[in-house]
Amino acid sequence: MPHLFSIKHIKSMFFSSTAPENTPFITPKPPATSKPSITPEPSVAPEPPVSQDDLQRALEKLKTKLARSIELEDEAHREGRTVALRLAQGQSEGYRLQIEEMKKKFSPSLMMKAIQKAKSLHF
Repeated sequence: MPHLFSIKHIKSMFFSSTAPENTPFITPKPPATSKPSITPEPSVAPEPPVSQDDLQRALEKLKTKLARSIELEDEAHREGRTVALRLAQGQSEGYRLQIEEMKKKFSPSLMMKAIQKAKSLHF
């Protein structure tokens, strides 16, 4: 019998900062009598990191979360869970936007370093 994941598990995994990193993706389906509330919490962009290494680590973490979200999206789609699918799709889009914002912050700082280095070489 295939295992189904619950909305509560998805919400705790993606909307809570206390969710463990090694949480399994699929958990048993909750009893049919309980109806989870479907109110996704807004995405919160991470605090702007200070160094290039911090930016790179934050970017990699977001990419990992996006990959997990896409896996859940695919699983929900295969199992016909429309509510879970909508949550996973929304979360994936949020991570994509955060990654793009992070890349925008990352690129200008690299450009500034390159410009400074080029200026120092011309003296």
